[in-house]
Amino acid sequence: MLDGATINVDGNIDKSDTTVGSDSEVFTRRIQLQNSIINVLSGNTVKAHLNSTELTSINPNLTVPVGLDVSASGNSKNNTTTAINVQNGATITVDRTDSGNGGVGAYVNYGKVHNEGKIEVEKTTPNDHAVGIYATNGTEVNNDTTGTVKVGGKDSIGILGLSYRIDSKNNVVYEKFGTTGTTKPALISDKIGLVDVKNSGKITLDGDNSLGIYAKNNSLDAAGTNADYLRDSITYTNAANDGEITMTGKNAIGMIVEGGIATNDTKGKITISGQEGVAMYGTAITGAGMAGHTPGKIHSELNNKGTIDLADTTTSTPIIGMFTNDADTDILTSGTINVGKKSYGIYGAFKQGRDVKWVQ
Repeated sequence: MLDGATINVDGNIDKSDTTVGSDSEVFTRRIQLQNSIINVLSGNTVKAHLNSTELTSINPNLTVPVGLDVSASGNSKNNTTTAINVQNGATITVDRTDSGNGGVGAYVNYGKVHNEGKIEVEKTTPNDHAVGIYATNGTEVNNDTTGTVKVGGKDSIGILGLSYRIDSKNNVVYEKFGTTGTTKPALISDKIGLVDVKNSGKITLDGDNSLGIYAKNNSLDAAGTNADYLRDSITYTNAANDGEITMTGKNAIGMIVEGGIATNDTKGKITISGQEGVAMYGTAITGAGMAGHTPGKIHSELNNKGTIDLADTTTSTPIIGMFTNDADTDILTSGTINVGKKSYGIYGAFKQGRDVKWVQ
């Protein structure tokens, strides 16, 4: 196990290559990293096109192909010492070559992901439930202006941001690593439990039920001895698009936020061409940690400052620009919503006193 390392990938890595002593074999099967920075340099490719047998041979606990992954450790004093950086001209390509859930392009737990290159997942033999970039516990995601994230398969996600990681038993895991804070404000100052996703590049998904950016505050069951890990404000979960999100599958969503703020910024463009799709979707979330709070949930906010393009609706269920099923979620737009025939610009639950604003 290497801790505190900086790894520059300056050659192609193929995780299916078992040639003893090769760069691919050593990197894939002999090195484990934590609290480390992985840089994929321009001109190089990390390839994880793997079947179930190959996954088991790499790690018996590995259930899906993963391009690159790294987590913080007890030596991580902040989220700057753990990262995956993909330079312009570099590529991560991930594909499951047999049946099963799709793969993950890049995963970081309490660190940073900076993509200037290409991350492509399940584009060769598409499997469902794939993720391009998976970020947990204060990991900052920046899909930069030259960065592209392309994900295939149904029920897939371009960029997923969660307050905390989820273990194999579907339990939320509250971690502070090597940060020294002992109070909730101190942990927040160290960015523990925050969601911070920004897209300035291009995110493209073609599968049904897929999500372009999914930001979720999954901290709300934090109670008792874990109470300091509760993030009980929408300001702790943020997703912003200043690039392009293109969704072509049925019932797809460009940006979805649960208990946070989703912003389609001034340069942002979300295109929904699949039927029954939604450009921006916000909803409320609650949990055991919200007991005694008024209200006992965290709502969301949707803010469109850019452009939303909606295709014509040809079925009984409309394509929608901005949607909420929560009457306490605010919807604001100072941008443009181009609405196709029989589609809806803004739609959802509403009660008097809540905000649906066109800002001049």
